[in-house]
Amino acid sequence: FGPKLEKARTNASPARVINIASIDGLGVPTFEEYAYGASKAGVLHLTRIMAGHLAGRNITFNCISPGLFPSKMGAQVLAAGEEVVKMAIPFGRAGSAKEIA
Repeated sequence: FGPKLEKARTNASPARVINIASIDGLGVPTFEEYAYGASKAGVLHLTRIMAGHLAGRNITFNCISPGLFPSKMGAQVLAAGEEVVKMAIPFGRAGSAKEIA
């Protein structure tokens, strides 16, 4: 993908990559989901590494890490322990589709 990113950049505007991870990659998740948290932490670290190495080539890397939002997986998480999850969220609720769009 490097050559495509280099072709897309200009002096005025870098090529951009936005990765999507999860807040579960930033710390110890509420539930024992070892692979999920580790994989999201990997996405976050990959983003930092690529940003560090490719900034000099005018390519930026950023990562968003949303919390709990409506989805098939989110519904399973809420069903497994809605009160525990809501206590861990500052707003006391999952996000809405409008908030993530």
